[in-house]
Amino acid sequence: MNERQRNLLRVLLVNSDKVFQIEVLRAILKCSEKTVRNDLNKIEEFLKSYKEAELIRKPGIGIILQASESTQAEIFQDLYQVNVKTKEERVIEIAYHLLISSKPFTLKESAEKYFTNPADIKRDLEKIEEWLSRFNLKVTTKQRLGSIVEGDEFYKRNAIAHLSELVSSYSQRNYVLDFFLESEINAVRKVIQDTQLQYRLDLTDGGFESLVIHALIMIKRTRQNTPVIVSKDDVERTLNTKEYEVTTYLLNKLEEILKLSFPENERIYYSWHIASSIQNTEVMESSISMRPSNGLAEQAVNEMIKQVHYLTSMPFENDLRLKDGLIIHMDAVIKRISYGFHITNPMLDDIKKLYPYLFSMVVFAVNDLNKQYNVLIPEEEAAYLVLHFQASIERMEQERAPKQALVVCHMGIGMSRLLQAKLEQQYSGIEIIDCIAKNELGSYLNHHDSVDFIISTVPLTNQVIPQVVISPLLDSSDKKKLNHFIQNKKQDTKITNYPTLHHFMNEGLFQKNIDLEHPFEIVERLANQLVRLAVVDESFTHNVLLRERTSSTSIGGKIAIPHAQPETVKKSTLSVAILKKPTEWGSEMVSIVFLLAISVEDRQLTQDLLKEISNLSQEPTLVEKMINADSKEEVIDLFS
Repeated sequence: MNERQRNLLRVLLVNSDKVFQIEVLRAILKCSEKTVRNDLNKIEEFLKSYKEAELIRKPGIGIILQASESTQAEIFQDLYQVNVKTKEERVIEIAYHLLISSKPFTLKESAEKYFTNPADIKRDLEKIEEWLSRFNLKVTTKQRLGSIVEGDEFYKRNAIAHLSELVSSYSQRNYVLDFFLESEINAVRKVIQDTQLQYRLDLTDGGFESLVIHALIMIKRTRQNTPVIVSKDDVERTLNTKEYEVTTYLLNKLEEILKLSFPENERIYYSWHIASSIQNTEVMESSISMRPSNGLAEQAVNEMIKQVHYLTSMPFENDLRLKDGLIIHMDAVIKRISYGFHITNPMLDDIKKLYPYLFSMVVFAVNDLNKQYNVLIPEEEAAYLVLHFQASIERMEQERAPKQALVVCHMGIGMSRLLQAKLEQQYSGIEIIDCIAKNELGSYLNHHDSVDFIISTVPLTNQVIPQVVISPLLDSSDKKKLNHFIQNKKQDTKITNYPTLHHFMNEGLFQKNIDLEHPFEIVERLANQLVRLAVVDESFTHNVLLRERTSSTSIGGKIAIPHAQPETVKKSTLSVAILKKPTEWGSEMVSIVFLLAISVEDRQLTQDLLKEISNLSQEPTLVEKMINADSKEEVIDLFS
């Protein structure tokens, strides 16, 4: 088909609910009626290759094209293969233009632009409208005029900076950059890099990219004469800070390159982004007004460490590196919250799945901080805090006594001592407790029970202690083999049975075929049952629902683990529910719910229990057996 015929087909597709007269089509195409009839014949021939598409031509009534939505999409894809955008790109682009344009957005114009039907565009708009509500923005639609975004410029810019979240919570591609010229992106990057060197700025994770994106948005909105509004108080508390000095240096350079003038409000606004992106730098220490007043970051961190220590019984208070790192991070968190900046944590779901126990304990501590200091730390920020505590745990594990290794060498005392010296020099995490000959092994093990594994120069039979065989010379291939062995030993802590879960399942409650659709309904039903049994306080239900609202407790593998503060529990109990059908729970679909009610006295059991449940979530076969079990006894047998 030629271009005119393709345009005619597009008109019929976009208006598939409308009957056209020949003279109307002639006016649209600006050609004769005969040409229109010939083009319609061509289109009829073209549509024969599509099962669910038909061109209906009735004399005296008109012409209409009937096709299913999927067939319409297929036809558009075939007609405009080069121009058709992916659904993700379309949604992002529509949202962007809604946010930066003062002109109303219409379904019909957009359907024509993206070679699709208005129904698809309407669904896109509904998705965008729901997402924009997170940023205090509202989509207002007026009949015959179209849709427009209403809200503060501050929130619009925040939404633009996070457009990639619309299509994926963990996208490797930042779609926002697609809307800016490559030359401007490169210029902004270069100026920020120069500023970073000039002031020795230590930026947070993602801080550099955030500054790039917000600078590009600021440039765009300045050109559109759409300024952000700041108060006189905001100006006064910002002007004399080092962050403002850094911003002035940065924006002056951009003004020179782009031939653009930034108003004072924009300089104040961008200073806040500088402040919230800096981790720690000597030049910022003299900045008073932009840092948390009265050492708020340090106070909050001390309280958090104390609370997580109480909940986990782990000596976090002794880790100065943890405290220092958290203060630096919390400083940036408080600034972001105070300025209303929203961050995205692409690792959120992974962190919740990998460290469910620690994530839950940190969320409890964060909730206490929210009450005590009147802040609202979201789960995205809390997940980053979890990484600090996890790093502390790993440091503690490294500081524990090294693995006890016995060396068995068949080459005589000289070669044995040389091998022992090489091992001690290159493997600080291993303590060589002795170096013996093969024929001494049986007698030695009878009198020593502290051997974790054996490093031997010959294969050893009938030996239950883990062993690795290497050559006495310890060449590069031996080192690689030994490294692999040691690494596997470190990872050999994965739970292969479920003693804690088995115990709690024996003592706890079990319900099958729960037919409720919303997580809160399910949690409330299970929690209220524990209240009626008097094993938890009356505040337990409210507490567990509050925890669920703070952050979804789904951990993947069709499992959710709602829980409450241990102070609300009188007797440790586990309530297990198998749902009648999978339920959307946060970002996961859930079929099994473990409601944990662990008392203060038993709080150390929480870690073991959650480790076992986390391991269960990675065993799909076992999960399916549990879902299909007919009774509590059958489930218990699975964990025997």
